[in-house]
Amino acid sequence: MNKQVLLGIGILILLGAGIFLYSQKNPSVVYASLSGTVMYPERVALADGSVVLVTLQDVSMVDAPALVIASTTITTSGENVPIPYTLSYDPALIKAENTYIVRATISKDGTLVWTSTEAKLVIPNGLYVTDVQINVEQVTTSSTPTNTSETGSTGAEYSLVGPKWTWLHTEPGAVAGDKKIIAPAGEFVLSLDTAKRFTSTTDCNSLSGGYLVNGEVLRIGPIAATKKACMGETLESVYVRDLGLVTSYKIVGSELRLILAKDTGIMVFSSTGVPKVVNDEPPLPIACTMEAKACPDGSYVGRTGPNCEFQACPL
Repeated sequence: MNKQVLLGIGILILLGAGIFLYSQKNPSVVYASLSGTVMYPERVALADGSVVLVTLQDVSMVDAPALVIASTTITTSGENVPIPYTLSYDPALIKAENTYIVRATISKDGTLVWTSTEAKLVIPNGLYVTDVQINVEQVTTSSTPTNTSETGSTGAEYSLVGPKWTWLHTEPGAVAGDKKIIAPAGEFVLSLDTAKRFTSTTDCNSLSGGYLVNGEVLRIGPIAATKKACMGETLESVYVRDLGLVTSYKIVGSELRLILAKDTGIMVFSSTGVPKVVNDEPPLPIACTMEAKACPDGSYVGRTGPNCEFQACPL
């Protein structure tokens, strides 16, 4: 084979490699990145060969599957949590009015072992793109116990599921400078159903999504919203943000209190549903009719007892 043929083959190989590299990543696209860690609090070792999947999702559409914008997988080989991740995404796919979250799962041999249960809001207007910690919880095969009610001092029992909960205000947390947020009357109404779904109105859009509850632990999200153009001042973004921060709940009387992560506040709701009355008062005494029975000796006896039977005649 002469030198010219070898040179021609070499040129073709180089051209092919260049075309392949160009097709793998278009240099005209300037990719943005989102980074953080996947974490769980339990002191449980992560098995070698576990697959950590992190996804960036658009959850703006109500009653529609989330749109995956980007994803990355990490296969562990001795590492333990926190597991660092970096997601590269095309910023041209991001719309300022949409809602974006990151989620994470950890699987082993195709079986889901850990999953995130909170809506971790990211990206809007370039915010929240670094040090984004995604907390995951261990998946169990047993049924999840649900604490659906607590009895307050009013003697009425309210259930987390069923009533319409109207947002009243959010009490400030431990962060210095935080102020109490007063909700507009009757605008924000939250409902949770037995299918682990929630809906909510706001002062602009409507929200929907899923939730998980275990005892007093509560996680809300992912959260989807309609896309109306909100006019004037609105508390919708604050409300959505805080719903995504809920870690637990407590019902006191007719109030639902959603406790936010890292002592950042408490969302207070009032029930507009009908309470289930717990009747712990003693039963009222039974009043028998004033009838009398004539006895053989000429005396009379009346009715008595729980069944209002006639007393026995004297012997």
